Amino acid sequence: MIKVAKQWRKQRLLYRLMFMILTTIVITVTVLYFLLNHQLSSSARQEQEENLLKIARHVANEANVESAVETKQTSEQLQTYSNEISQEFDLDYTVILTIESIRLTHPNEKLINQPFKGNDEQRVFEGEEYVSTAKGSLGPSIRAFVPVYKDGNVVGAVSLGITMRSFQQTIQNSSRAALLISSIFGIIVSFIVAISLKKQLNDMEPHEIVGLLKERNAMMEYAKDAIIATNLQQEIVLANQEATKRFMHENKTLYQSISEVLPFAKDIQETLDQTEQTNETIYKFEGNHYVVSIAPILLQGKVIGHIYSLRDATELHFLLDQLYSTSNYAQSLQSQSHDFLNKLHVIYGLTDLEEYDELKNYLASLLEPEEEFTRRMAYLIYEPIIAGFLIGERHKFSLKTIPFSVEIHPDIPTAANPSCTKKWIQKVKEVNYHILLNRAEKVHVELGYLDKAILTTYHIKGLDSELEEMAKSLDQDAVHILVDRGSLKVTFKTGYRIKKNWMKKEES
Repeated sequence: MIKVAKQWRKQRLLYRLMFMILTTIVITVTVLYFLLNHQLSSSARQEQEENLLKIARHVANEANVESAVETKQTSEQLQTYSNEISQEFDLDYTVILTIESIRLTHPNEKLINQPFKGNDEQRVFEGEEYVSTAKGSLGPSIRAFVPVYKDGNVVGAVSLGITMRSFQQTIQNSSRAALLISSIFGIIVSFIVAISLKKQLNDMEPHEIVGLLKERNAMMEYAKDAIIATNLQQEIVLANQEATKRFMHENKTLYQSISEVLPFAKDIQETLDQTEQTNETIYKFEGNHYVVSIAPILLQGKVIGHIYSLRDATELHFLLDQLYSTSNYAQSLQSQSHDFLNKLHVIYGLTDLEEYDELKNYLASLLEPEEEFTRRMAYLIYEPIIAGFLIGERHKFSLKTIPFSVEIHPDIPTAANPSCTKKWIQKVKEVNYHILLNRAEKVHVELGYLDKAILTTYHIKGLDSELEEMAKSLDQDAVHILVDRGSLKVTFKTGYRIKKNWMKKEES
């Protein structure tokens, strides 16, 4: 049984569908066959009995039949007439009887002038017309009896009929033809239905459909973006974990309007009525910005719904800042390497000419704050993302004419992966935002790598009122704030995982 089940599962879906549909049709047709066969047999017998009585009345009214039963003499002419009636109406026998139940005609000439068999003929001599089933010389048969009258008296009878074997054979022939036609029709229908279902399933097998469904669900559920699918009525029919967590609260369920979950969806729906192309727009929801992408869901070339993809724009902004900082850092390093040989040649020339005063002035110019800051970042910070970020932040402060200096001790190693720097950069950006907002006079930052973390300390100089406002804005967990006259100290610590053997890689 287990082997049969395994073999069944290995078969193609088309064959399994055809087998199941055909089996259903065969069972249905078989049951109907027996039911209809019984019903057909009953109706056919009733019709046959009526026909037998009509034929028997016709024969009983013939003059040669009346004369034969009256004289009780058979003849070759009477036998021929009897055989013609049997052939014309497809009967098994036509028998003419005398009042004493003696046969005057019979298909078997040896039985002529012999007593009638069956013991069901007595009622006909009493003037009754009827049909009965009895066993005669030809076996069980359906036979009709009609009396023959002469001057109002019964002088004989006519009995004709068909054997039960002939009757059943006729019924079976009709039923078998219907069964054969039904079976052929069932095979054709099962094949057409199986092919149709297979096409609707994109000619895929069940295990392929299951695999595809699991892959789609995994992609949906574990995607970092919030994904929502809607039907043509803009009702939510599917939402992944991220969408449920961010937008669908306890009172928000499936099959509700997407505009109830995302208020800005009303503006999107207006654009969807005008175009079915993919749209990408930034919207604000509950204080966060999201990049919203909308695309139609197509089935056989027709739009059956839309899929919404919502990505938190905060991460994109962070990546852009990282790219900007890294670009500044790379440009600074490129500029330093490009000018190094030129500066070295100038120093060598001034030394060779013994122009020591000029050499002293030139060396002083090389140590300008901007270049010195970049050089220190390159030497003391081994993580390019942090170095580039600090260079970019110093540029922002310089545009506001706020002195910004950084002291690094101990050195900051290379991060294990970029995500390790994300939390630190977000914290520093937040502090710098409030410093720039409240117009500090001077900013000095101390940072270093200690105990698997980056310890950062801000020393901010400015007006007391502005420093107090800044302290209120920064008052939160994990940030230590100390306010003194004209001075504000902000300290925080963020976890930082470093790359293994980072020192060896940097030295190589």
